[in-house]
Amino acid sequence: MPTRRAVSERLEQLRAELAASASLSAAERERLERLIADVREHVDLERHEPHTLSDRLQDATSQFEESHPRLTLAIGAVAEALARLGI
Repeated sequence: MPTRRAVSERLEQLRAELAASASLSAAERERLERLIADVREHVDLERHEPHTLSDRLQDATSQFEESHPRLTLAIGAVAEALARLGI
């Protein structure tokens, strides 16, 4: 069964991809950093707002799908890890 640690690992992978994506605008970068922080907070505090997080992750995936495929894969991995936790 997935753990919070698995989600944390996926978030770190996403953060690494974000750092490597030099072509992101400041607004895009800020949006993803905020999303990462929110996911971490929800997992750490065991909050469950699945629709909100799921919708935001899906929106981010859609936004970066063509322009940043590696970032999209990292976002998808976070979403999958959260889904396995029931979040």
